[in-house]
Amino acid sequence: MIGAGVRSVRFGSMGSTGGWLAVLVWAGATACGSGGSAEAWVPDPFVPTAPMSALQVNGNRIVDESGATVVLRGLALADPDQVARDGHWDEHYFQQARSWGARVVRIPIHPQFWRARGPKAYVALLDQAVGWAEQRGMYVILDWHSIGDPVAGRYQDAIYQTTQDETKAFWTTVSTRYMNDPAVAFYELWNETTNLGSSTTWHDWKGLAEQLIDLVRVQRSNAIAIVGGFNWSYDLTPVGADPVLRGNVAYSVHPYPIKRGPINTTAWGSDFGYLTATYPVFATEFGFDTDPSDTVANATADGYGKSITDYFASKGMSWTVWCFHPTWSPVLLKDWSYAPAEPQGTFFQTLLTNQ
Repeated sequence: MIGAGVRSVRFGSMGSTGGWLAVLVWAGATACGSGGSAEAWVPDPFVPTAPMSALQVNGNRIVDESGATVVLRGLALADPDQVARDGHWDEHYFQQARSWGARVVRIPIHPQFWRARGPKAYVALLDQAVGWAEQRGMYVILDWHSIGDPVAGRYQDAIYQTTQDETKAFWTTVSTRYMNDPAVAFYELWNETTNLGSSTTWHDWKGLAEQLIDLVRVQRSNAIAIVGGFNWSYDLTPVGADPVLRGNVAYSVHPYPIKRGPINTTAWGSDFGYLTATYPVFATEFGFDTDPSDTVANATADGYGKSITDYFASKGMSWTVWCFHPTWSPVLLKDWSYAPAEPQGTFFQTLLTNQ
């Protein structure tokens, strides 16, 4: 999910229902070991289970193999490790996502869960996800779901703690595994970047992102890399003057209501909308909750829900809404019957099925 500086943080994005905690984790170079995992494993390439058109960036558009513009709308899932522990990591989960109208699913991989399960066992979950998604014609975003400053090594909470070495090893592993699968179309290099009081700049983070892109491209030359700005992947204002110097790049934005209020097209335009004239901008995480205690996402369907999605449409932006889970807030599901939660689930289920 997001934050707004070093503040109390509700762990909606990691599924905790424990309320608010004030946490900041600083990790030194050896915090997770030199590679982030004791298990050394090089995967074989995954064999696609269904044909999907390869996607690429052309100017400010995402296009398919015929050159036609592709605008994707879909769902941010919960971490596979979490859903597996819930007892619902199965084909039905993906069938329900497709029945809601999703054309793309975002899969968040928390560093702590990746380490605990180990790369080989975790990739087995991802293999299932990719197969289940592409059999239903849904593209996949793989998201390294850390929150913090990857340059300085500061993280919002222990679940997001990682190292540059581990991050690079992760992207090497998954790009090797899915090098031949066009359904795994997007690699979101880092969930939410924020400097958490450090002196790290956009230019510093951009340099690291370029290194990660180069690692991915060794195996997967046509993968679309998604790069987020600072302020919990919201602020893209520096990008116009200092873009990532690599091709096939899109930029992510997480415009939760806390950022600029529920309706503020002027601010959205200056913060990220302006960039859509030059590059694809993908809202990989956003959402709302009418519970006033949820200060990050508190808003309504008629206000924020309609205004933000209308704004995305006006700019030709793709999006995935958070979160297709009954407890990771803001929630889309009422429970594991897959009934939509009120009001966010009902709003987005209707919007997606009518796209």
